[in-house]
Amino acid sequence: MRLIELPALVLDAQTTGATPKQGRLLELAWRLGGAAESHVVRPAAAEEIPPRILRLTGIKAEEIAAGTAEDALYRALAAAVACAPALAVVHFASFEARFLDDLWQRHAGAPFPVELVCTHAIARRLFPKLPSRSLRAIAGFFGAPVEQLKRAPGHVEATLHIWARLCHELEAQGVTEREELRAWLAAPAPRATGPKQFPLDRGLRLALPDEPGVYRMLGPSGQVLYVGKATSLKNRVNSYFRQRRGLGSPKNEMLTQVVGIDATPCATPLEAALLETDEIKRLAPPYNVALKARERPLGFFDRALRGVAADDPAARYGPFLNAEALDGVTVAALALA
Repeated sequence: MRLIELPALVLDAQTTGATPKQGRLLELAWRLGGAAESHVVRPAAAEEIPPRILRLTGIKAEEIAAGTAEDALYRALAAAVACAPALAVVHFASFEARFLDDLWQRHAGAPFPVELVCTHAIARRLFPKLPSRSLRAIAGFFGAPVEQLKRAPGHVEATLHIWARLCHELEAQGVTEREELRAWLAAPAPRATGPKQFPLDRGLRLALPDEPGVYRMLGPSGQVLYVGKATSLKNRVNSYFRQRRGLGSPKNEMLTQVVGIDATPCATPLEAALLETDEIKRLAPPYNVALKARERPLGFFDRALRGVAADDPAARYGPFLNAEALDGVTVAALALA
């Protein structure tokens, strides 16, 4: 039977720590065939979940309080396992395996009984020179944007999409069945030598004008991933792809998905800076993290430099890091009036 035709249990777990000794299952979701199921897990005793985990997942205290007890979670997943899936597909299997084995050992006295297939390991071998193989990067590379919050149900859908596309890529290399995949994964992985390979056509970025403006980085689905300003569109955009070191994980993740650039030349760098903030407010690109209102208090101002709400039609300037950012400018403007 072809890999894509095998009954696969697609799984994702969100946890409060890196290992079962450091944390516990916070959310678990899976899909077998057309049936999807997800559970926020209620703790056995009162606990304090790290604020960072709550920010990353967006899971609320009330969801946890009304969640599923661990023994009920085990029974629900065991019912899916009883349907005899051929394999379990997880994006970063070595992480989930620790928590699944721990859950099964404590409730069944044995390791998790379904063979885990890691889509990250497959992507790493198929695309050794991509800047990133994170879940968001590979899903976006294949045209399926992933929400910013790390929620298990959304990650299951992304993993399912990745698995289907990877099966197609594997078949192109002659890997069509389960035993062939095992042998292929057991062989030494190719070494990723030389520069990174980016999906964006080099000619598109080299053709950008050498003048001020705003650029929008586009994913395969046409989604705007990032909006930036530049004194030289050509130099700024190409600088992302010339760097060999210093690109953090989020930036590499974004560049793995970028297939197009939409640029708007401006008369001056100041005009580009003002347009950039308007575009970020309008488009809410997922990788403009520093200017997200949910990350920190931001200030917006009208043409008279009066503070206004972010969604006020009169908002002309901003976002700034806080509502006091233009106090000095306001005082100067009044003095000159």
